[in-house]
Amino acid sequence: HKIISPARNTGISPSSSIFPGKSMSTISPLFLFNTFRSYIDYKIKNSWYASGGYEQNYLSRFSSLQQLGNINAWQQSGLLGISKIQKLGKKYKAKIQLLFDFLYQEQVIKTSPLKFRIGYVF
Repeated sequence: HKIISPARNTGISPSSSIFPGKSMSTISPLFLFNTFRSYIDYKIKNSWYASGGYEQNYLSRFSSLQQLGNINAWQQSGLLGISKIQKLGKKYKAKIQLLFDFLYQEQVIKTSPLKFRIGYVF
């Protein structure tokens, strides 16, 4: 995550989703990180930002890093929307986003074009 100026932020990051099996003991550490994204946030006013990004989401479970080379198993998203960053104490911030995925019609697994996300900013 890189701050270009007080009004603009850019970054590249992995993201995770946890999909447990029958119990918490069946979660595979290699399955936790399944998204890579790039993004830019441009400050509009106070703690409101215009946000955009591109991401690749891996669609299947994997047990080895070699499996990630299968480009057909990745689904892409092109996102544009609005974000609000809210302070949580002195060290942390929460980021709330409402995004529209412009590539939703091309996806193998159909999902809603609207994405609502909540995350932490360190």
